[in-house]
Amino acid sequence: MRGDGHRGRESAAETRHRLPITIMRLCRFGEGRLGLVEDGSVRDVTAALDVLPAYRYPLPAFDPMIANLAQIVSRVRAIAPGRSRSRCPA
Repeated sequence: MRGDGHRGRESAAETRHRLPITIMRLCRFGEGRLGLVEDGSVRDVTAALDVLPAYRYPLPAFDPMIANLAQIVSRVRAIAPGRSRSRCPA
């Protein structure tokens, strides 16, 4: 145990080394579509946005996509394997 009041808590850097990190690249394309970018191609995963709650006026002062990113990412992982790939637009 350290004598500086941390009582065994690990630093953020120590936590990062313990946790597996997976990078997921999302993009917007077409007319408001959501895509998953993989190896120079994009999978249309717009259906993942169905997890977003509906909002009414007054609209929230935050970005609903960022606020619900964990749910969107989970849904993208679930539906991506069944989606066909297209070339990324240049």
